[in-house]
Amino acid sequence: MLKTAFIFPGQGSQKIGMGSDLYQNFQAFKDVFDEASEAVSIDLKKIVFGNDEAVLNKTENAQVALVAMSVGVFRTLLSELVWNLNKMAEDNAFFVAGHSLGEYSALTSAGAVELSDMMKFIRQRGDIMSSAVADGVGGMMAVLGLDKDSVKQIAEKASVNENDLCEIANDNCPGQIVLSGHVTALKRAEVIAKEMGAKRAVMLAVSKPAHCSLMKSAQENLKPLMEVLPFNAPILPFVSNNSAKVENDVSVIKNQLIAQTTCGVRWVECVNFMIENGVQRFVEVGSGAVLSGLVKKIIPSDSQIVVESINNIQGVSDYVQSIR
Repeated sequence: MLKTAFIFPGQGSQKIGMGSDLYQNFQAFKDVFDEASEAVSIDLKKIVFGNDEAVLNKTENAQVALVAMSVGVFRTLLSELVWNLNKMAEDNAFFVAGHSLGEYSALTSAGAVELSDMMKFIRQRGDIMSSAVADGVGGMMAVLGLDKDSVKQIAEKASVNENDLCEIANDNCPGQIVLSGHVTALKRAEVIAKEMGAKRAVMLAVSKPAHCSLMKSAQENLKPLMEVLPFNAPILPFVSNNSAKVENDVSVIKNQLIAQTTCGVRWVECVNFMIENGVQRFVEVGSGAVLSGLVKKIIPSDSQIVVESINNIQGVSDYVQSIR
């Protein structure tokens, strides 16, 4: 078996209808969705399997929906393969990692937090992040075609003061760096980026400026909730966005999750760490295939590393067949 990293997507990957086929065909997936709905006292089926994209895209809904989707897919794989986490840990052939919100999916899947406890926390997290910055004030923008140092210069030039700034949020892959901050600063950054030769500067479909100093109030409000969240060491090795290495100390992981609110995502370093530690297969677990695309741009062009995504019945079937 190829040494494998299960990777979990973050906010922005949500889609209307995601997981509907899995819900209808796999008891393990249905159990996760139903438990998640009960934990947060909302009908995820109505939100996710409905047709109102605006409702799903609300931060407080998108976050719980995405974690439920990813954990549901992962547990479906385990059920179909008749695997358990302890046996997987003994095999020493697996990592888990998530991008931003995806870290919570990764940790839940790795047995660090009970699903119902995590869903309650994520619902509160979504509410806190949603109210931290007024709609229309902040946002995020992807700068394509420039290296990290160049984008850092753009952010510095575009920022005026603490009330009108932008900062690097995500180092996603070579040539794709995400800025986060005030919309006014991001608009200046867009002009500067084009002047500096960027291929494109694209505003992202998110209403909140994640992973930057504008989320400081959210960070402070999340601390007491994180302190009381029941937490165990993950059973599978967990690669942190914050340190770009394996973390298993509960207090360290909790501190890093809180720091993640205002700090950037070191995704390139996370992927490279896993490659350096023998990973030969990256499996994106959840909605969409954003992370799969990023990983393909990070790994060497002549690499034999397998990259795939699992978000529907066919994906589950293909993966199970490849293992058997």
